[in-house]
Parts: sequence; C-alpha cells; structure tokens
Amino acid sequence: MSPRILVLLSPFGLAVLIGLAVPNIDEPETPPRGPMENFSLDRYLWHRRPILVFSPSPFEPRYQEAAKILARNAGPLAGREAVVVEVVRQGINRAEGRPIPRVVAEELRGLFGVEPEQFAVILVGMDGTTARRWEILPPLRELYELIDAEALRRPETTQPPGDGPGEGDGPGD
Repeated sequence: MSPRILVLLSPFGLAVLIGLAVPNIDEPETPPRGPMENFSLDRYLWHRRPILVFSPSPFEPRYQEAAKILARNAGPLAGREAVVVEVVRQGINRAEGRPIPRVVAEELRGLFGVEPEQFAVILVGMDGTTARRWEILPPLRELYELIDAEALRRPETTQPPGDGPGEGDGPGD
C-alpha cells in the first residue's frame, strides 16, 4: 500500500474526507440567545450605538410602533453599528433581542432620567454620551443622519479617540 493511501485510511484522513475535522467556515456562528445576566451599556462603549426605547407597557402604541419599525430596519441599523435596548416597565426588558434583568432596566431608567410612566427613545453615541432624546421614535432618516454625522462614523472605528497609531504620542499631545 502506498503512503498516500495509508494517510487517507488513518482516522484523521477519514475524518477529513467526510468533513468531521474541518470546520465549516461558511456557516456563521450562532450568537448566544439566552438572557444577558451581566448586562451593562459599557459592553457597547466604542463599538456600538445603543438606541434605548423606554416604555411603561408593551401595549403602549408608541412602543409597539417603534418596536415594529426598528425590527423591520434591523439591517440598516446594524450597518450603522446600532443596537436596540428595550426597557419596558410592565414587560420583558431586552438588549439585542435577549432578556436583561429588571434591576438593570431600572438602573437604566434612573441613569437616563426616564420616569416609569414615560415613553422615550434615546440614542447613545459610541462614546457613551447621550446623542439625542425623543418622546416618540423619530423618522428613521433623522436617526440615520444623526448617526452618520457622528465623528466616529467617518470612518467607522472601534478605537477610542487618541488610541490609534500616531495619536497622542507626539509633541503637544
């Protein structure tokens, strides 16, 4: 028997032939879908733009409309590095579609000064500051223009300002 045939008949060779030893890189990894027990907005700092949607109830018409519109436009929002965080007083709180603890949702209400019976949409920039606040979901064009005008959007970056090569290391920096 030739060495080439022996390699093919070895356990590794057979596994390669039938595809067991080679991962399929064409299939995207399935993101975790369980609850985010340790959720914090810090997870998005310099990487994503949270769109916080606060509502007293999942039956609030403004919330229902916002949820429908944001879900329908998930692709363009993801292309702008935006993620949706839903804080609903009488319902399930979610970040990126995954449940977050009620205590965290209440902390977000306090942090952004949103009363329990109030509806609000807040865009948080990549730097963690409030970029804009609305009492209704704004037209998506307005939201997109605001995101696109953000300094970090041109070009999109995942580094905080001053951490890139050549920044902050010269005279006067």
